[in-house]
Amino acid sequence: MLGSLVQKGWASVLQQIRPFGDTDFTAVLVAVGNMVGAEAGWIVSEGELVAVVGSVEDVDPLLLRTLAEAKSDSAVIADLGSMHFVRGSLPTTSGHVAFGSARQNFDQGTIDIVAAIGNVIDLALAAKNRRNSPSTAIQQVSGQTDKLTGALLRDDFRALLDAEIESEVHSATVIVLGVDGTSIVNDTLGYATGDQLLQTVASRLLTTVRSCDVVARLSGDVFGIYCPGIGSDLAEDVANRIQRTIGAAIDIDDGTMTVTISAGIASLTASDSAAELLSNADLALQAAKSRGSGAAEQFDDDLAEQVSKRRHLATEFQTALDANQLTTALEPIIGMPDGKVVGLEARVRWLHPTRGLIDRDEFMGMAETIGRVADVERAIIHLAARNWDGQETGVRTSVNLSGSSLRDERQIEWLLERIPKQGAHNDLIVEVSEEAMRLGGSMAVDHLETLRDCGVGITLDDFGTDLASLRTLHMFAFDGVKLHQDLVTSDQIQSQSIVKAVYAVGEVLGFDVIHTGIDSERDLLTLTRLDRTLQLGGFYAQGRAVRHHAAAQLG
Repeated sequence: MLGSLVQKGWASVLQQIRPFGDTDFTAVLVAVGNMVGAEAGWIVSEGELVAVVGSVEDVDPLLLRTLAEAKSDSAVIADLGSMHFVRGSLPTTSGHVAFGSARQNFDQGTIDIVAAIGNVIDLALAAKNRRNSPSTAIQQVSGQTDKLTGALLRDDFRALLDAEIESEVHSATVIVLGVDGTSIVNDTLGYATGDQLLQTVASRLLTTVRSCDVVARLSGDVFGIYCPGIGSDLAEDVANRIQRTIGAAIDIDDGTMTVTISAGIASLTASDSAAELLSNADLALQAAKSRGSGAAEQFDDDLAEQVSKRRHLATEFQTALDANQLTTALEPIIGMPDGKVVGLEARVRWLHPTRGLIDRDEFMGMAETIGRVADVERAIIHLAARNWDGQETGVRTSVNLSGSSLRDERQIEWLLERIPKQGAHNDLIVEVSEEAMRLGGSMAVDHLETLRDCGVGITLDDFGTDLASLRTLHMFAFDGVKLHQDLVTSDQIQSQSIVKAVYAVGEVLGFDVIHTGIDSERDLLTLTRLDRTLQLGGFYAQGRAVRHHAAAQLG
């Protein structure tokens, strides 16, 4: 029905109704009355006339309320003296809208229109009622505010949630918002710009939410919003609206910038405490961030089960680190087409006591979350060091470094103390991703330069999984660039063009290109065709199909 209303010229009327803001109900009555040809109209909410226009003012208000509050499952027409009134039935009891005319009976189409408009007005009435009659807990909010952003502090926000739940509020939602990429802003543009960013985000939050909502700064770049009267059915729409508002361009000293914001949503259930509600929203935010920047996730039973499993796995992982349950698999890097091994990549595995070998993709994110990624990377380097002695000349071992390690000066110093030095170079290659480069900020380049000066080879890993920005290739003098398998196996012209561009840049800047994930004969055939297209003398690759090819070549 709303779609047809827009098509029939009702869009301007609908825009006057703001379900999450202040609505001029009298203006809405005038606009709708003009569209349906009514001479009078009124809106009733909780037994009181909210707005009234036209000659209906001469009618007994008690009679109007009785009519407007009559229970009905569909729109009805009531004959009141010489006037015919139509009322659209609404989905909740928060209010009713009615129109009347002394000259005409309303046809069924008009009745349907009023019913549809009433559904939208009802949302605005519910918001108005919450603003005008806030809970006692919200009326008593007078805690300390954050000096930078003006938002409530975390402890006072928790106290508010406690008071609200103790007052047995019927429905409520907490939205936890994380500003994406603030560490990069701080590192590249300075902390003053980072503060300006947070101030702008907070200002937009405070002016976007309803007057009955409460905004708090929970930590450096994380904000919380308490939304009374909002259930799980509307919570994601509210979060998405906030994300769009925050995503508008922000003016800074030297121009403009845009940021994204990730959202975790948790709606109140009968068994939730304040701590659980906030914790559930935090967990939903983590789940949203795992999907990428600017995502939103709502806490539900499925997420609760996933969280329970992850917590159990995290506990086991802590034990695994202390019990030395990590091991490595050495993935060969093979020169094509002769099949010779030119390098090895140390890929960490978790030797779980009951599940067997678990790949790094399943636990490295968790290691970041619990702050143990540095321990994992140190364990990998210890294990890889066993393979450095006695290696064939020209065969070096690669290890991965995360963005957090690239930022950690102590981690870099620890690494430098343990690498075997052999003149101008050593047997170690460090692999970093585009994401790690961004998370490491300006410190990443400085620390990679330090490693390079000590003879460590530097490779850009999994190019193509993130931005695949050619600008990244110019940030640092990489010794090699590993292309993600999607760039090779994809039939899209765009992917093929990126591969050719990387080779062109590599020829100028002097780095090798390595293809990863070549696991099937089809992948190998695609790679062979690419070789012919680029007219290369040979190139490097990893994967099951490549290993089989090498074994066949070497007999």
